[in-house]
Amino acid sequence: MIFGSILGFEGAMAFMLEAGFLGIMLFGWGRVHPVIHYLATIMVAFGANLSTFWILVANSWLQTPSGGEMVNGKFMVSDYFQRSRTPS
Repeated sequence: MIFGSILGFEGAMAFMLEAGFLGIMLFGWGRVHPVIHYLATIMVAFGANLSTFWILVANSWLQTPSGGEMVNGKFMVSDYFQRSRTPS
């Protein structure tokens, strides 16, 4: 449930942003104004960083899942902002 949501954010936000502007960046060479090409390049870099952020969020949650409980064999989230407990 959590992992799918995080990867959904990554796909909807970062991947679509990256893919759209990558098309402008690659196929628009010589067809669009240089300023537009430069802005498309910046948006591709921003999308790559956003994608990295969401993948790291997903990985960090998988390493230390917290904020939920098992209900009928499924992990249900009860608190999205609960900090992970450190082992003592």
